[in-house]
Amino acid sequence: MKRFILTLSIILVGFDLSAGSGHADSIYFKTPVVPPVFKPPEMLKNQYRLFQQTLRVLPETDIIKSAILFGQLPFRLSNSQVKKLFQDFTEVGEKIDSDPVLKNLPSALPYCFSKKLPKNGHYFLYYPEKANPDTQTIIFLHGAGGNFKFYLYLMSKYFPDSIILAPSWSMSWQTGKIAYLRAMWKNAQTHLHVKLRKPWLFAISAGGPRAYELYSDHPNDFAGLVALATAPYQGTINDLCKNMNILMVNGVIDKRFPVSNCLTLAKKVESRVKNFKFYPIKADHFFMLTHQEKCFSAIKIFITKTESSIKH
Repeated sequence: MKRFILTLSIILVGFDLSAGSGHADSIYFKTPVVPPVFKPPEMLKNQYRLFQQTLRVLPETDIIKSAILFGQLPFRLSNSQVKKLFQDFTEVGEKIDSDPVLKNLPSALPYCFSKKLPKNGHYFLYYPEKANPDTQTIIFLHGAGGNFKFYLYLMSKYFPDSIILAPSWSMSWQTGKIAYLRAMWKNAQTHLHVKLRKPWLFAISAGGPRAYELYSDHPNDFAGLVALATAPYQGTINDLCKNMNILMVNGVIDKRFPVSNCLTLAKKVESRVKNFKFYPIKADHFFMLTHQEKCFSAIKIFITKTESSIKH
């Protein structure tokens, strides 16, 4: 009965996307480490030069659509999947363009794919109107393709009362550093004039394996891990601890991270981590966008139950 009430309250309250208002900033900060310059494969150098020229000209949604077409074969997407993704990205792009909080936010892609080594770090920061030391905090690590604004859009809509930090790191967070996150964390506290709560670490796709490593190497930095459309390296699993909190959400028809492999790894994680949940969604690799309510409902239930058990 308690589980039913908890789930119902999350659906009725947590998905009230019109509730609350916040602010979003694009912030550069001093950091002891910076992202590397992305080096494309030799065979793609000409296409990459053209891609870089479009970064400051085309709307981000159009760039994403081009990337989908370009990545159709590597991601093994059918024509119908590509068509559906085009529709979904068009819709979310229109919503971002009309969103009073995010519409004027510049794209992070020129930073992610800079021709030169950056001098500073960069992150998007979303925060509610009344941020305080008790406000839930989230760090979101992007996947391949750069730090798209639609990540922040979806996160801020489903977690409107949370502080969300979305750091930019080159092509993906595959090689990201803890020193970068800590410098960003310090900068955000100065920016908000608030001592932040220990954050939940979110990561998607290519950013996921590194997120597992960061959590296993620095467990005291994070409240838990939410891993979307991704999986840990086998070697990382051996470093996970019993008292960690991990939610693993995967698409059952994801060809980038096949669910059979993910389930095998999930069982190994479960053998080491007491508070672990594997949640499959009948969707492909892009379920965060295409199956939003199922995805975020699972996340909210897991985090709420975890934080409730800690309080008691």
